[in-house]
Amino acid sequence: MFRIARWKPMIASSITLSALALGAALAMPLPADARTITAVMHSDLRIIDPGFTTAYITRDHGYMVFDTLLATDANFKIQPQMADWKVSDDKLTYTFTLRDGLKWHDGAPVTAEDCVASLKRWGRNDGMGQKLMDFTASIEATDAKTITLKLKEPYGLVLESIGKPSSYVPFMMPKRLAETPPGQQIKEQIGSGPFKFVPAEFQPGVKAVYEKNRDYVPRKEPPSWTSGGKVVKVDRVEWITMPDAQTAVNALQSGDIDFMEIPPFDLLPTLSANKDLKVETLNKFGYQTVGRMNFLYPPFDNIKVRRAALMAMNQKDVLDALVGDPNYYQICGAIFVCGTPLATDVGSDSLVKGNGMAEAKKLLAESGYDGTHRRDHGAHRCRDIEGAADCRGAVVARRRLQGRCAGRRLADGGCPPRQPEAAKGRRLEHVLHQLRQRRSGEPDRQLPHQRQRQERRLVRLARRSQDGSAARCVLARFVTGGAKEDRRRDPKGSLRPGDLYSARAIPRGQCLAKVAVRRARRPGDADLLEY
Repeated sequence: MFRIARWKPMIASSITLSALALGAALAMPLPADARTITAVMHSDLRIIDPGFTTAYITRDHGYMVFDTLLATDANFKIQPQMADWKVSDDKLTYTFTLRDGLKWHDGAPVTAEDCVASLKRWGRNDGMGQKLMDFTASIEATDAKTITLKLKEPYGLVLESIGKPSSYVPFMMPKRLAETPPGQQIKEQIGSGPFKFVPAEFQPGVKAVYEKNRDYVPRKEPPSWTSGGKVVKVDRVEWITMPDAQTAVNALQSGDIDFMEIPPFDLLPTLSANKDLKVETLNKFGYQTVGRMNFLYPPFDNIKVRRAALMAMNQKDVLDALVGDPNYYQICGAIFVCGTPLATDVGSDSLVKGNGMAEAKKLLAESGYDGTHRRDHGAHRCRDIEGAADCRGAVVARRRLQGRCAGRRLADGGCPPRQPEAAKGRRLEHVLHQLRQRRSGEPDRQLPHQRQRQERRLVRLARRSQDGSAARCVLARFVTGGAKEDRRRDPKGSLRPGDLYSARAIPRGQCLAKVAVRRARRPGDADLLEY
């Protein structure tokens, strides 16, 4: 993972979160008279509740505003952060004691009750938290600074769970926020971390602003990954969204921004040659790329075909296609990441050496696969069986590709079975209710995050025949030039039954149901939105 900052006379910051984006940004050299860091992160920030999504950008936001009881250092050891701990001889009781000087951003002291409520909220959402709660008999505040966790039986990952460094991170927050009902986001950004969030300047997807928390008392240990002292030496940090990487690079070179996270690999040689910029790899573990075959449909429902595909793979070929320059990738056969305590490359010879083709051919012959390439699947099959009711389930997914959202079919062999009539009826009735609201001018009662999630996912539009049966499947199309280009390409209507598209074509900020009503009046468009 590469990050770039401007190289000037420095005020070194010691709030190094190393594996986390902003901690790395603040560790960069700063102009001597500068008190503000302007950063372009790897993604735009929209959801600001770190207990509501596993998105890394929201996690990084969480580390700016909130703090944790325990933390993980660069050697994967658990260290105290907000609290120290003791473990009973029978390994059933863990006692955490809050350190002095902890305050929430509103000035109230951090209490054990706040932390108990925070742990319970995290334990409902996070996988490791849920497992920990399965072993937990009780967790309570025995006094203002003491948290007592009692187990039903010994469990070896108590500290590792509470000190986990990534999503969902067990961030501490005031009790009133931690008791937010499940499924809802917290209403305030009040933490005890090194920065205060500035809600008045927050523009979702555009800009997020943080100011130094002058009441924050850092630990005295040197920073190490998510542990140690977070000493802030700037007054303000601004995250600016620039979706186009070239625009961000130009802004960095011109001095309009100070920091860029994860620049394009093909631009790194040019940026490295600029003496005003400093390029660093702050997370030596980088990112993994993972692929999974769809075993629900032929031919990959046959285990021998799946094994043959794995044996035929050469990791270097994949990395050459994804990254290109060998200086920027590492061949690694460890599923739990090379260089970590759990790393093992057992069974990865063919993947890292590319010597498994002979075995792949043998497995493929044993599988009985005849080499047939099935083309009549997904949306294309919908066209072939126009009017068929089971075409309602064209399976799609979305992925990030060069900053754009592109639809990709996962199914390889037609549409999945129809959903039960009762579920279908409930879904259609909800959509029709939304359509009626739009036509009548009633206020939109959807929460903003629900609209955003609805707009960004792949959606399905279905033309309804007179008897009420689904005739064809449709998805909204991604058009780079927006609505004007959309109409130029398809003056008679762009939401064509049977085609798979990406939902990014729909104007941001508008509800899908509203868009469906407007577009349905054009010939060839669908007249009912279904999701």
